[in-house]
Amino acid sequence: MTEKREFDVVIVGGGPAGYPAAIRAARRGASVAVVEEKHVGGTCLNVGCIPTKFYCRRSAVADPRPWAEVVADKDKLVDGLVGGIEFLFAKRGVELVRGHGRLRRGREVTVEGNGNSVLRARNGIIYAPGSVTSSPPAFRIDHELVLESDDLVNSPLAFKSILVVGGGAIGLEWATICNRRGVEVTVLEMMPQVLPGLDADVARRLAALMKRTGVEISVGDRVEKLERRKGGVAAHLSDGRTLEAERALIAVGRRANVDEDDLAALGIETERRRIKVRPTMATTAEGVWAAGDAAGAGPMLAHVATRQGLVALENVLGRHGEMDYDHIPWAVFSEPEAAGMGLNAEEALQRAIAAREGRVDYRSLGRPRADGFVDGFFKILAAEDDGKILGAHAVGHEAAEIVQVAAAAAACGATVADMDKFIAIHPTYSELVAEALEDWRGLATHRP
Repeated sequence: MTEKREFDVVIVGGGPAGYPAAIRAARRGASVAVVEEKHVGGTCLNVGCIPTKFYCRRSAVADPRPWAEVVADKDKLVDGLVGGIEFLFAKRGVELVRGHGRLRRGREVTVEGNGNSVLRARNGIIYAPGSVTSSPPAFRIDHELVLESDDLVNSPLAFKSILVVGGGAIGLEWATICNRRGVEVTVLEMMPQVLPGLDADVARRLAALMKRTGVEISVGDRVEKLERRKGGVAAHLSDGRTLEAERALIAVGRRANVDEDDLAALGIETERRRIKVRPTMATTAEGVWAAGDAAGAGPMLAHVATRQGLVALENVLGRHGEMDYDHIPWAVFSEPEAAGMGLNAEEALQRAIAAREGRVDYRSLGRPRADGFVDGFFKILAAEDDGKILGAHAVGHEAAEIVQVAAAAAACGATVADMDKFIAIHPTYSELVAEALEDWRGLATHRP
């Protein structure tokens, strides 16, 4: 007999979009169930953001221990964080239902793998199933010679060379980790730059600095065929070259983890496998909201997913909220880091916005020189007419933290004049923001 239960809110997916929304719903007094097939925390916590940042940090310091021991430390970290979310669920009365959640009419979710129970949402469903690695047929992932990033999370890295197919965030971060562990790394990106679609100035400097650390980077050449050979792989490139390595990592992006037939049956429209959503995160089906990587708005980033989930929840509970994507920050935790938010100069030009940049090099200031991290720059973009901050981009040590300062200002609608009141602690990397703002005004202290 199928068990049917009712909750105010039913959330499909316990990742960065789903679990914060669940806790917020419970704190607002709603009854809530979260359907999760694997582990709460989703890709980010279990095999993505957290493990890779842990490895980036551990591989950056001299650690003579076998990599298997570092992996064991990662497991302890992840288990602790997963356990923390489950503790919060229990404390707040969030019901965690294990199984695969499928959307049905009438605001219902069937849970396969858990006695085929049915959960009905009185207020609404938040659909946040996340994403999975894109695996083009030409690059068939066998999890032995041809890998996806999930395979590397628990890998002993017992190979001497690797071809990284894809120069986005995932590819560059794993290139950094492997390179630091003594693996010969070649990154292959078919677009004219690494970090396709992001600030070209940042991408060029990042590629140059990564090459200096020993990572080979090839851009503008498509991998036509990936051939498996005894003990390794061979990549045949569009320029006629053939490159060999012991392993290949496919890092060409991720795709929404959705069942398009289920969505179509409910009248939920999709575009390129991602769900069409309004700024409120509502789908085209009454009573269903979407958030996270499956939602077809904004970049596939964990912090975007969290905000989307919370916005969706506000609307499910009869309040109101809308997403604003103008100042979403992003970061790549490679060596060195790269980060940005908002518009860059080229995008402002395309939108016919009169704007100019203020810029400062790391080597101009004391803290980067004291720490020995002089390679990099920070730049800020503001409108010519009113000085409104439109964007910021950086490459270098702690780039993500520096960009966050500008992102916070932009989110509040700040102008360059408003930031006149900003006094950065000396000596810190945040002084780069203050100096770039001065440079925008033509008053930079440390610029020749």
